[in-house]
Amino acid sequence: MKLIYNHTSDNHLSSILKELNTAITVKMAIAFLKNSGLILLKPTLDSALKRGAHIEFHCGLNFGTTEGSALQDILNLFEKYAHAKLYMIYPKSNQTFHPKLWRFKSQNHTSILVGSANFTSGGFDKNFEFSLISSFKNDDEQVIKALSYFEELKRKNISREADSLMIAQYSVYQKREARKQKHLISSPPTPEEVNYDFEKLKKWHDKLKHQFIDYDIKRETIYKNAKKVLKVIANKSLLKNEFITEYEKLVGGVGVPAMWKSGSVNRHKGKIYENKAAFIKLVKFIGDNRNADASFVYNNARKLGDKIPGVGPNIICEIMMTYNPSDFANINKNPISVLIKEAKVDIKKTSTCYSGEDYKTYCAIIKVIRKDLNLNDMLEVDTFFNEIYQIIIKKSKS
Repeated sequence: MKLIYNHTSDNHLSSILKELNTAITVKMAIAFLKNSGLILLKPTLDSALKRGAHIEFHCGLNFGTTEGSALQDILNLFEKYAHAKLYMIYPKSNQTFHPKLWRFKSQNHTSILVGSANFTSGGFDKNFEFSLISSFKNDDEQVIKALSYFEELKRKNISREADSLMIAQYSVYQKREARKQKHLISSPPTPEEVNYDFEKLKKWHDKLKHQFIDYDIKRETIYKNAKKVLKVIANKSLLKNEFITEYEKLVGGVGVPAMWKSGSVNRHKGKIYENKAAFIKLVKFIGDNRNADASFVYNNARKLGDKIPGVGPNIICEIMMTYNPSDFANINKNPISVLIKEAKVDIKKTSTCYSGEDYKTYCAIIKVIRKDLNLNDMLEVDTFFNEIYQIIIKKSKS
């Protein structure tokens, strides 16, 4: 058993090349595959195939990250050998194929490598990756389990043997997704990159903390109850009148105080009631992906919300913050106005203009402020910003 991490001479690339040089059977299941990784392994793969090694690659396609040209290059290489197979992964629409698994069988043992590294130059050498490689007897139970994983992918028709037509069809999807991601930033800003007027917000915090902290303790309980309501909406087959009852707990109704505090969330209740199924789908998507990347969740939630009249960033982010108040921030004119006018942060003024990456950056900025002011979560930050906003508005009217 051996630990592998990059930025050393004994990195993922050297470990994989070493195994390829002696293996008689190689099976790989990987989330993302790119030309940058194939260039590093191709000569050794070719040599292994020429000496008769059996090679089977299962490649994920989610988000269009795998490169179609790399798949075609592998297919061209493998087509010369009956003992080499390339498979493309087609999971269900709500699933992501994300393993990084290698199985190298030699004459006397089998090595299994599993960890974080994708089939890319970054995964093999440049990125911060960490994996474990273990050696077993060929008939060991873990070796058999690893083999059964590959067979199960094929048996369930998730993994399908590739041909040029499949790759061409995938490449159209890949190019479309690449255009969407062209301007994405892979990492959120670091604390050093987030410039804001800390002194001004600190003065506000010192002035208001006794006013909002007690209220925020109550708000935390309210949003925990709101989360329970969302789970009921997402997971139970509600009749329309039952759905209305649950939804009004969130946005308010006659004699029913609202759990959510964004001012406009109750404006278009009737339209949402008429689109109950679509709204339930939205809630379920956010709940299922509550720990996923903020950009991914927001982008896809907006797409679902665009099909529901009356659903915009306010409601979407209330759902997101309810499910995950540690990572997802509320977004409406109140916090945006405070961030721009008081904290002097350079962000977009209107929430409807925010892309997924804009929202991810927005959350990253708020996390820095939250840490600097020792606030507990996004709920407490939202309460803090609302208090400031109300004072600003009151002063502007006086």
